[in-house]
Amino acid sequence: MQIRTPKQAAFHNCREMPLNVSPACELDVLDRVGGGDGFAAGFFYGLLAGETPEEAVKLGWAHGALLTTYPGDTTMATVEQVRAFAQGGSARIQR
Repeated sequence: MQIRTPKQAAFHNCREMPLNVSPACELDVLDRVGGGDGFAAGFFYGLLAGETPEEAVKLGWAHGALLTTYPGDTTMATVEQVRAFAQGGSARIQR
C-alpha cells in the first residue's frame, strides 16, 4: 500500500512486514505526471534487486520524486542517482 502525505513521504505496510516510511523533502517539480509510476518502478526494482522492504520504499520514493524534476513522464535519473538520493543525497544533477 502506498500512502502519500503533504510532504510526499511514502509508506509501505503489509501483514508480514513492519511499517516502512520514506524520507520527505521539498523539490522543484517540473512535471508531476509519472511520479506514481516512478515510485512503483523504484519500489519493485528494489524488491527484485534483493533490497530490504525498507530500502525498496526509499528507492521507490527517490525515483518517483526525481522523476518529477524532469519534463515529461519518463525518467532520466540513473540508478546511482536514485540510490544516492534515497540515502539522503541531493536531487540536484551531479556532473
